[in-house]
Amino acid sequence: MPIPDEQPPHEALVADLKLLREKGLARVRDLELPALTVAGRIVTGDETSEVHVVVETTLRRAIERFGGGPYGESAALLYGLEQGTRTLNSRLRRERAAERLERTADTFRKRYEPTMLAEIATQVLTLCSEQRSRQAHAKMERRQPVETVMAVDWLRRFEAYYGLWSWICGIGNDLTAYRMTLLEPGRRWDRRFGTRGPDDLGYSQEDQAEGYARFALYHYARYQWELQQFVTRYGGLWLLSDGAAEHAVTDAVYRIYWHAAGNERSDSFLRTVIQDTPNQELHGFLERLAASDIGQVIEREWHEWAATCECVWNLDALSDEEYFPSRHHHGDIREHCHVHGVIEACGEYLDLIDQDWLKIADWYQVEGPFGRGSNPGQLHAKWRSEERANRDSDVQ
Repeated sequence: MPIPDEQPPHEALVADLKLLREKGLARVRDLELPALTVAGRIVTGDETSEVHVVVETTLRRAIERFGGGPYGESAALLYGLEQGTRTLNSRLRRERAAERLERTADTFRKRYEPTMLAEIATQVLTLCSEQRSRQAHAKMERRQPVETVMAVDWLRRFEAYYGLWSWICGIGNDLTAYRMTLLEPGRRWDRRFGTRGPDDLGYSQEDQAEGYARFALYHYARYQWELQQFVTRYGGLWLLSDGAAEHAVTDAVYRIYWHAAGNERSDSFLRTVIQDTPNQELHGFLERLAASDIGQVIEREWHEWAATCECVWNLDALSDEEYFPSRHHHGDIREHCHVHGVIEACGEYLDLIDQDWLKIADWYQVEGPFGRGSNPGQLHAKWRSEERANRDSDVQ
């Protein structure tokens, strides 16, 4: 059977999964499973194997995407995928699946099984989409034409990549501004108590820097939330122009997390706060963070982490080859600074996505100019230059 062009609808997959759950894998050769068969051919890329082979392979791959644990193990038991359960009847398989979730069989049947089957069907469709994207990827590497539907899917992925790009750029910009403010000569932000009236509490260079660090935390939280959406939508699969670029982007994303303050639990909390903030706005996010004991701890640890950066560099020595100042062009930036580890990883992600977009735009003949734009160092240097010129003009 040739590999189909169109993947099956979700409801058809759920219907086939219900039938397969009832009859069991031991009888799969005798069943009519049209939707699962189509999906199996797409997922495996296998035109010749018997139907039961591609169906079972696809089912296993879909359930593996649950990541194990009680839920994934329950799904495997429901279909007899665990050793010793293949020939069990539907009642026994359901009972074992329910036990793994510490529920009764009746509760499992009513409340858990319908959702589980729908989620398995969703994972099957995700596998179909990923396989079709891989096929397009291979054709593009050989400079062969790709179907219009695949081109659209490819471009949608870049919409997701650039959705992440915006927040990653914010992280790099604000962390760079944080350290640059502390290095800035003249302490222009210092203002003594009462300078602007009796209610003026004063201000300092450090206060200004902490504001940038706080904005960086917001951008980091938005980035974490968007990354989770990307994982949900695309399975976290990066499809770029070649394997080296995919590996480099994956590495950059991991290093942003690894070098940043906090851990998986704090990142989860930040995503929850973003989720609950109306329109995910900065002001609402900071208010909710300050109103929570956990949020206060996370913010304090973030500021303490930012303060570990002791790197210095010439604020006027700029490079057009990078988004943010890094150790590659500034020797005094420390290699093992975690703050600059995040900044460097952010810059690498931006560059990798930009470079790959140029290739994709070329393949699809997408028109429009491309430019890196000004980085924060260039904007800051321009501002300082103009301020010095104005000051010199006033002296004259």
